[in-house]
Amino acid sequence: MDKVLLVDNDREFLAARRKILEMHGYEVHIAETPDSALQMLGAISLALAVIDLRLEDDLDENDYSGLNLIQKAPSRIPKILTTGFPTVELARRALKGYHAYTSLALDIVAKTDSPQAFLASVNEAIQRGKSLK
Repeated sequence: MDKVLLVDNDREFLAARRKILEMHGYEVHIAETPDSALQMLGAISLALAVIDLRLEDDLDENDYSGLNLIQKAPSRIPKILTTGFPTVELARRALKGYHAYTSLALDIVAKTDSPQAFLASVNEAIQRGKSLK
């Protein structure tokens, strides 16, 4: 069973996405802060981490704490960035690089995307991660 870490400060979003993933056979772990996420990223053998862009302040358009977490996370773990605030600039930073970061997101998923789109992104990222090992 593949293990997925969901990182978000929005408990309702976490609960909804956890339910979707568990219904499709994934073992889901939850972190609500960057610190707890970093502990889990180092301690659990994960197939994927799904990380929210704004982990500290949803109202701060300069809060890139999710990208900072992606930079600190082990590069062997595939990552998807989620956000309620998708922009072209964000996509460019997440998928092509954010300063000198070397471990980037494989995909960006808007929180408003359908559960099916979210699940498809998760499935694809896990398969891509397995093919790179």
